[in-house]
Amino acid sequence: MSQDTLLPDPKITQQPPPEPSSSTRGIARGALCLLLILLFLFFFKNSDALQVFGILVAILSINLFEPVFGFIDRLDATILRILGRFMDISHLVVTSHLPVAGQRIKGHSHIIIPVICVLVIVYLLFHTFIATSLVTVSDFSCLQTSLPVPTQFCQNGIGMTALPDTVQIGLLTSSEQGPFDLSSLNGQEKQVESLIFQEDQQACSGAHITLADVSLLSRTIEDPTDSASKGLDDIRGAYLAQHDYNATRASYNPTQHGGQPFVSVCLLLANMGTLVTADQKSAGNLYTIPQIVKRLIQYNRTDPTFRGIVGFPYSTQASEAIHEFQQWGQRSIPIISPSATSYMLSNVANFYRVSPPDTSQGQAMAYYACHQLFKGSHPSDIDIFSNSDTYSSSLSSNFKDAVTSCFTADHIHYENYLNGNLASIKLATKHAMDQHYSLIYFPGYESDLDTLQAQIQSSVQGRSSHSITILGGDGLEDVVNPGHDTFAPVYSTVYASPLANADSINHSFVREYQSQNFPMPYLADAVPGYTLLPQGVIRSYNAMKMFTSTLNDLALQSRASTQDNINSDLASISFDGIGGHFSFQGGAFNSSYISDPQGKSTLVYIMCTTYTHNIRLAAIYNGTNLTTVQGSCS
Repeated sequence: MSQDTLLPDPKITQQPPPEPSSSTRGIARGALCLLLILLFLFFFKNSDALQVFGILVAILSINLFEPVFGFIDRLDATILRILGRFMDISHLVVTSHLPVAGQRIKGHSHIIIPVICVLVIVYLLFHTFIATSLVTVSDFSCLQTSLPVPTQFCQNGIGMTALPDTVQIGLLTSSEQGPFDLSSLNGQEKQVESLIFQEDQQACSGAHITLADVSLLSRTIEDPTDSASKGLDDIRGAYLAQHDYNATRASYNPTQHGGQPFVSVCLLLANMGTLVTADQKSAGNLYTIPQIVKRLIQYNRTDPTFRGIVGFPYSTQASEAIHEFQQWGQRSIPIISPSATSYMLSNVANFYRVSPPDTSQGQAMAYYACHQLFKGSHPSDIDIFSNSDTYSSSLSSNFKDAVTSCFTADHIHYENYLNGNLASIKLATKHAMDQHYSLIYFPGYESDLDTLQAQIQSSVQGRSSHSITILGGDGLEDVVNPGHDTFAPVYSTVYASPLANADSINHSFVREYQSQNFPMPYLADAVPGYTLLPQGVIRSYNAMKMFTSTLNDLALQSRASTQDNINSDLASISFDGIGGHFSFQGGAFNSSYISDPQGKSTLVYIMCTTYTHNIRLAAIYNGTNLTTVQGSCS
C-alpha cells in the first residue's frame, strides 16, 4: 500500500464541530440572562438607555428571534473550553455543575425571560412614580417625623450633586470634599475653605455648635464671576467672624460662667450654585434651594450640635428658603441673612437680617434725589423699573412711595423687566430713552448694570450722557470690578459702612482681612479717609457675629447653648458689629419688625460712580437728615 493511501481525505475530516449535547446546552442562555439583569441594574437611572434596553428585552422574548437563541446555544462549547482552561477544577464545575445550572435555566427560560420582560416594562411605565414614592416615604420617615429611624436609612446631607454647566451644589465639611467650583478660577474658594476647615479641626472638638454658611460659589459660561464673587465675599466674612470668636477661647474662664465650658463655632459650607440655579423662575428643573434646604434638614437630624444658618443672601432666596423649611415643618432652625432686604421679610419668626429693609433704601434715595441731587431743578420725568423679584419689587415700591414728595404722579413712569434677561432690559431702556427720560431708577443687580449702560449709550441718539442719571439700591454697588461701563453716573444706596480709617475697630478689621491675603478691592482707597471693602464681607461678618454674640450672652447668664436658648436669645440680642450697633426687638410679634436690626446699623450710605470709574461717598442718611460727605458725581 502506498503512502498516499494512508492520508485521510480532507473532505471527510473537515466536518463542522458537533452540536453540544443536550446535557451541556443552556450555559450561554444563562449568561445572557445574567447579562440582561446586570444591564438593567447599570442603566437603572438612565431613562433613555433603559427604554432602549427594555425594547431589546421585548424583542428577544418573541419567537421571531429563535435563530438568535440557536446561535447562542452554539456558543456553549466555546464557553466550556474557555472555562476549562482557566479553572483548575474544570472537570468538577464545567462537566457537572455548570451544565446542570444551564440546563435548569434553559428549562425555565420560557418563564424567566417573560418575567424579566414584564418587570422591565412595568418599571419603564411606572419608574417615575415608584422613584417618587420611595423618596416620599424616605423623606417622611427621615425628615418629618421623630421616629427612631436607623441612621443608615437616612442621608446626612453632606456631599455634592452635579448639575449641567459644571455646577456642583451641596454641603461640605472638609476640604477633601470640595471645591464646589470646578473651573481654573477656584483657587480663592480653596483658600477660604482651607482656612475654615483648618479652624474646624479644633473648633469641632469639645463643646461647640455648628453653623452652615449658605452662599453662591459656582461659575458658568454665562456667569463667570458675579455669583462666585458674591459667595466668596460671604464666606470670607463668615471665616473672619468664626476665627475672631474662637480666638477668645484662650481668655475664657469657666468658673466665671457657672462652670459652662467655652462653646466653639464649627462652620460648614453650602452652595446653591449661581443666581440662576437659586431662582425658581430662571432655573426650572435645576432649581437648587429645595435641595439645599433638604440637605440642611438631613444634616440637622444627624448632627446634634447644629444650631443655625448664615446665608441666603438675596431676598428671593431667603423668602423661598423660609417657605421650604416651613413645608418640611422645620421652624426651629434660625436663619440670619447678611443682605436680604425686602420689607416682606420684616416679621418672620426665627428669621433675622443685619441689613435694614428696603424701606430705608427707598426713602434715602428719594430724599437725596429731591433735596440734594436735583435740588431746585429736578428732571421733569423719572422712569422706575420694576419686576416680580422679591428684592426688586420691594425696592422700587418703596422708592416710588417716597419720591412722590417731589414728583407728581404724571411725571412718574414705569418699566417692567426681568433680572438677568438682556432682551427685557434692553427693551425697557430703549423705551425710556425714546421718551427722553433723564432719570432711571433701576432696582436690580450690578450683573445687569452693563446691559443697562450699553443700551443707554446706543439709544441716546446724540444726546449727552451727562443728562441721564441712574439711581438704584445696594444691588448696584460694586467696589471690586473696575470693568463696569460708566457711560451714565450711578447712585446707589448701601448698608455696609465705608470703614473710617480713624476708627480702631475698623482699622483692626481691615488689617485682619489683609493678613489672610484676601484680595483688596480695586477701589478700596477711592474715598479719602475710608477703606471700601466688599459689602458681602462686612455683612456676612455681622451676621455671624449675631450668633457668636448670642453665645457670649448665654455664657454670661451661665446658660447652655441649646437650640431653645439660642433661639430665645437671638430675638433680643444686641451687639457692636462692623459699621454700627445692632439690636433686635425681643420677639415682639406685634412690632411688625422682629426680623429687622435697629440702632446705628440702620444708617444708609449713598455712593456714586463717576464717568472715570471713581467712586464717591456722596452722603449719609439717618432716617431723618442727610449729611453730605463728598457730594454728587454730576
